[in-house]
Amino acid sequence: MASAPAYAGPPSVCGLVTTAEASSAMGAASLPGKRHTSRRSTSCRYYSSDHTKNVFVQTSAAGDMMGAQQIGGKPVAGVGDKAIWAGGSVFVQKGGKYMQVGLYRNRASMEKMDPEIIPLAKTVAGRM
Repeated sequence: MASAPAYAGPPSVCGLVTTAEASSAMGAASLPGKRHTSRRSTSCRYYSSDHTKNVFVQTSAAGDMMGAQQIGGKPVAGVGDKAIWAGGSVFVQKGGKYMQVGLYRNRASMEKMDPEIIPLAKTVAGRM
């Protein structure tokens, strides 16, 4: 009897958003995502060719979601099990996993929720 294949784990952080999806969210052609790992998290950033716009996806923790809420974050309906927008990012919880999805198209993206971040956050939540 053949055994089931081993669980490969969740997709890599750069596998949660494609270059085409990042381009669509930014409204500009995106360079391929670049992975970065620190002691606390792993992230993937996509930049426009002139580096004035970017999308990022980053592993997060429950404390980040609570922090977003404490600084006045706004609930985002229909994304994962729970989502909060704060400071240009959507903090997403799905099961016991947490991710931060960011979109910077201009300074206003940090102050007011950019509508393009919602489909991007839904995509990430669907792939978590």
